[in-house]
Amino acid sequence: MSIYERSREMVEIVARRLGFLRVVSYKRVFHDAELPGNVVSRDASHVLADLRKFAWIGKHSFGRDQTNRIDPIAMARIEGRREVFYRIMDHLNLDETAIQTFMEVSVDE
Repeated sequence: MSIYERSREMVEIVARRLGFLRVVSYKRVFHDAELPGNVVSRDASHVLADLRKFAWIGKHSFGRDQTNRIDPIAMARIEGRREVFYRIMDHLNLDETAIQTFMEVSVDE
C-alpha cells in the first residue's frame, strides 16, 4: 500500500469518527440522560419548539416583501432555516412519539 493510499484511508477513518462524534454531541445536548430511551429533555423540547416556529415548519415557504410580493430571498432564508432544523432532527434520530411531544409544546411556555 502506498503512502498516498494509507493517508487517504486514515482521512476516511477520521471523517467517519468525526461524523459519529457530531451525532453523539447533538444527542448529549438534546436528550435527557436520566430518562430511558430516545427522549429529549424538557429544555430541549422548548428549544426545538422555538426552532420549529422560527423555521416555519408546517407552513408555506413563501416569504413576502413590504409590498406583499413573493420574495425569493425571503424564501431562501426560510428554506435555510428549515435545513438547519431538519439537520438537528436527523442527528437526534427521534422516534415519532418524541417528535410529537415537542411539536405540541407551546413556544410561550
